[in-house]
Amino acid sequence: MRRLILPLALLLAGFLQAHGQKSPVYQFSKIYETPASAVISQGNTGTCWSFSTTSFLESEIYRETGHWVDLSEMYNVRMLYPVKMLNFIGRQGHAQFGPGGLSHDVIFAFEHFGAVPESIYSGLFPKETRFDFTVMAHALTMLADSAVANQSLRMNIRKETEDTLDKYMGTPPQHFEWEGKEYTPESFAASLPLNPDDYIEFTSFGFQPYYSRFILNIPDNYNNGAYWNVPLDSLTAIIDGALAKGYSVVVDCDVSEKTFLRKDLQIAVFPADTGAGFRENIVPEQWIRPQQRDLDFWAYRTEDDHLMHIVGLYKDQLGHQYYKVKNSWGADYLRKGFWMMSKAYTRAKAIGIMVNKKAVSGNLAAQTFQK
Repeated sequence: MRRLILPLALLLAGFLQAHGQKSPVYQFSKIYETPASAVISQGNTGTCWSFSTTSFLESEIYRETGHWVDLSEMYNVRMLYPVKMLNFIGRQGHAQFGPGGLSHDVIFAFEHFGAVPESIYSGLFPKETRFDFTVMAHALTMLADSAVANQSLRMNIRKETEDTLDKYMGTPPQHFEWEGKEYTPESFAASLPLNPDDYIEFTSFGFQPYYSRFILNIPDNYNNGAYWNVPLDSLTAIIDGALAKGYSVVVDCDVSEKTFLRKDLQIAVFPADTGAGFRENIVPEQWIRPQQRDLDFWAYRTEDDHLMHIVGLYKDQLGHQYYKVKNSWGADYLRKGFWMMSKAYTRAKAIGIMVNKKAVSGNLAAQTFQK
């Protein structure tokens, strides 16, 4: 059912095959790039949503001020876990519970709990150097399941949750000093040039009306975040337009495809031949249709896997375009923690995006959030 191919790559591949030659090796040149803070690892935590969106907010601060502020990713995680616990228990155990989340959760945390610098609260204890939620996540899951089954525990669940989180992540600060000034998390957030109302999310699915908002039913959307639904061409146009204006974007994406290469090339493509592997040579790609995108979503072939921070637009030597994507799997990779994710892959596998609404203009803004 995936029939529409990028014609230039296909013709080139056919020509080279007929003449016994390999397609060219990927070479990238920059179209747009926005500044980004250094790549760090989320470790074994499942908290890509906080790392990607916190990186996005750090870029927003830099764009406004010209200065970097290193925000704590784990402060968001620590403050939101009790919210997840109450949601899970209120739904009698019929909800997602665990470390996962989405971009709007970070905005929710910023608005309701403030923010703190990484140097003030890292979520690590002294001598710890790597995040690992294996033990803590198990303890919290056991606590959640027990609370659903036990009324007496359920009535005291907030304290039990807070105590468990403090045990494994440390107690978050109520007051702190940073760069010679005294803050609370709320006053620190207020000192930053960030307005939670500026950040909106878009998606593209044909089973909902375009240019309207709806709650996207994916497992990690426990907070019932609503997305603006736009045509598929508009989704990538929003990303391109933001990057052209100096804004970055957060993307929620399925990275389970075998052509999302992890440890060698850090390239993600959506090949025309789904059975063929690839390495360093350019391959023809599918340009997926909206109907197939919907089918893949309902068939669970496209799922809410991973969030990353889009910081640039590049092209290869054939003119095909790729997003430069900051990941949170550490910098010990060929591209130092950044992926080149083709526009074809993004079109097929992006669940949704978050962007500053100031980066969206013209008819698209008028048809969506300016209604």
